[in-house]
Amino acid sequence: MNLLFSENIDGQTVTFELEGKIVSDIDTTNLIEQLQKRVEGAEKTIIFNLSKLNHITSTGLNFFVRALTRTRNNEKNLILNNLQPSVAKLFQISKLNEIFTISSDSKIDETHKNN
Repeated sequence: MNLLFSENIDGQTVTFELEGKIVSDIDTTNLIEQLQKRVEGAEKTIIFNLSKLNHITSTGLNFFVRALTRTRNNEKNLILNNLQPSVAKLFQISKLNEIFTISSDSKIDETHKNN
């Protein structure tokens, strides 16, 4: 498996720390299951800290689009935080940076969490 993740819950915010790379659906299987639990739970904001996510393919972009769809369908917020330059470039090339809330702040302020 190419992707490792951990999660931290702080009030109504859950932060997933991703590490490694996303190159196939197998890499995100466990993460999707955990994300679904959080989307169905009390947490209002889902943050993906991508500071240690070194590489993604179109499969990784697809994962984030599915995550955004799930969170929005459940009236939750999704924030991508601390993207590595290579990952940020893929979001820009695909124009997905226009539909995601992307932050480079080490601490995300309340306005991002409540959008």
